[in-house]
Amino acid sequence: TFSWSCDRHTYSTPTQIMSTSRESSEAGTEATANGESEPKKQCTTETVLSDVDTWNVNVSTSALNTFNPIRNIVDHMKVQPNPDYEPIKLSIGDPSRYGGFDPCKEILDCVSESLYSGKHNGYHPSHGLLEAREAVAQLHSTESQQLTANDVILTSGCSGALDIALRAVADPGDNILIPTPGFSIYKTVLASTGIEAREYSLLPDESWQVDLEHLESQINDKTRAIVVNDPSNPCGSVYNKDHKLKIIQIAARYRKPLVADEIYYGMVFSGNTYQSFGSLAGNVPVLACGGIAKRYLVPGWRLGWIILHDNIGTVREKVWPRFIAMTQMILGPCALIQGALPGIIANTPPDFHQKLIYKLEVLCLYQSVSACG
Repeated sequence: TFSWSCDRHTYSTPTQIMSTSRESSEAGTEATANGESEPKKQCTTETVLSDVDTWNVNVSTSALNTFNPIRNIVDHMKVQPNPDYEPIKLSIGDPSRYGGFDPCKEILDCVSESLYSGKHNGYHPSHGLLEAREAVAQLHSTESQQLTANDVILTSGCSGALDIALRAVADPGDNILIPTPGFSIYKTVLASTGIEAREYSLLPDESWQVDLEHLESQINDKTRAIVVNDPSNPCGSVYNKDHKLKIIQIAARYRKPLVADEIYYGMVFSGNTYQSFGSLAGNVPVLACGGIAKRYLVPGWRLGWIILHDNIGTVREKVWPRFIAMTQMILGPCALIQGALPGIIANTPPDFHQKLIYKLEVLCLYQSVSACG
């Protein structure tokens, strides 16, 4: 709290200054003892700012606890490569960073059409344009589970989806289980909100599968959800159906929902079969987080989603409406890209995804051979 004097008034808060200044501007004059009027004295900016040393702006605990190690390095890194050595490109999960991974013409045409239609310059519903949510639902529907637009929320990228999913199911003092090694955003979100990140181990000698015994040992009465990531970032592993079912069985035994980070949905090398957690989960609620960043090579377009797989309605009735309420804080992702999404999903040629996987396989093989000398 701070105060200073201005003319004949003493102000203790900025609100009082604005209120008094507003009264002065509206009245313009004040009456004197003899009934005459004279201009009311104004509080000047110079006077208000003369005592700046007394300002005390607080930093919230949430802000102090927010730290994303990847972005902290990348956003501030200014390094000139040594001209005598070829740099080793560790990348940051951004396919557009070094060239050679570009969206196809059909994807770009959809954005152009969305732009020039004039239909997507304003606000869309905070949880996403209906047609865009329908397109996502259709893409992820299976023979055993038909999804609708009501099962989908659009978000600002997959990170935005994870942010909402994690914060919506736990309070400060609760815990959520996350894999280690794992994507850094899990800890960033949880630490910022006072939720404990309890890590369960992955097994490096078993293709980074989940250590099921350790996972189960980490569950307690404060556990609110289990984060699973498949295909894995940063490990690159893909769990087979049997392993996923064992994870689902643990979640079912302890009645814990799964938050599935599936931003690399369907991106598996030839010879592997991909099945999402939601398609296998049965009665276990799954909040599947995904987006267009990796599969369509446009991470900067910032469009992601949460898909609710809930066969018995546990989450749908109680929690899902609050997910939608949380989207109303920032009114969803870019309306222009939402408008383009149905066309992107429908018009992208299947061989675009096939060629992408083939290119990744070739690069992986090249790096393996190079590492062997």
